[in-house]
Amino acid sequence: MEPLHIIDYALCSRKTSTIPRYSIIKHLQGMGSLPQLFCAVVTLSLSFSFCLGRLWDPSFGLSKRGGVARGSLFFKKNELLPSITVASRHQSIVLTCQAGGKSPTIHWLKDDQRIQQGDDRDYLNDEPAYEEPLNEGEGSSLGLSFTKSKLFLDCVTPEQAGEYTCVAETTTERIAQTTELVVGEDYDGTGNCLAKRSLRGRREPARIYLWTSNRLEVQGMAVQLYCRVEGFPAPTLSWFDNNGEEILPSNDNYQLLDNGDLLIKHISWSNMGRYRCETTNGLGTDSVTTFLYPVRYFFDFSINDSIFPL
Repeated sequence: MEPLHIIDYALCSRKTSTIPRYSIIKHLQGMGSLPQLFCAVVTLSLSFSFCLGRLWDPSFGLSKRGGVARGSLFFKKNELLPSITVASRHQSIVLTCQAGGKSPTIHWLKDDQRIQQGDDRDYLNDEPAYEEPLNEGEGSSLGLSFTKSKLFLDCVTPEQAGEYTCVAETTTERIAQTTELVVGEDYDGTGNCLAKRSLRGRREPARIYLWTSNRLEVQGMAVQLYCRVEGFPAPTLSWFDNNGEEILPSNDNYQLLDNGDLLIKHISWSNMGRYRCETTNGLGTDSVTTFLYPVRYFFDFSINDSIFPL
């Protein structure tokens, strides 16, 4: 049986679609007019974010093997890195990168060498390795998400100038974008960051450098929501559910992973909403939110020549 398509992705075609069709209201029948309107707005806004990002992103279609790929991994249009980033000496800057696709992860390179963020070096952190085993045999997972990452460059010096690359990847695709950091001769007005660094040694505030910002998934599937932190002393991390309640290890439907991620083993409509990841280590506190939207049916988000010609 053909899966029920919630949204007709003919709208994502570069060809003109003569009759754009929606069956989202069919998905929402029986829920009342206000829930229908709310769910339609949420689903369509997230879906069009994917659609428009794929249409306009110049990096779309680069595979891990090089050349052109018919995939769905893309950088969010309004958060592309500038070609050049200019900083004063001893200024602290943050590079930001956001990618959409099938549960992408993000890491950073400086002059083609990987930058280590956080203390965990497990290769499983480069993919949603904890949700995939739970979804095997459960049908087709959707896996549509936005992943966001920040690279914190504190108290920059001329030695830190160079090319910084954001690499987003899934198990089948990889895309990248680069900015050149230029460190000027002038000094930042805040001045004494080097003295502060030498006094506190390695001590750094708790900060979140990678997280899932949005996730769409079929009800009944498992989802892994990213939240990766760094800082010294080692930060503590807490997750709060869509009702604002702290998630405890005793909750059977949740698993707090060692890398900071939250694994929800079996999502249902009641899991819809914002989840918050919060970290602290006494020197600083940081928090982010993730919006999780469980959909009732799988819909085909694959790309082929008929709906997205290259």
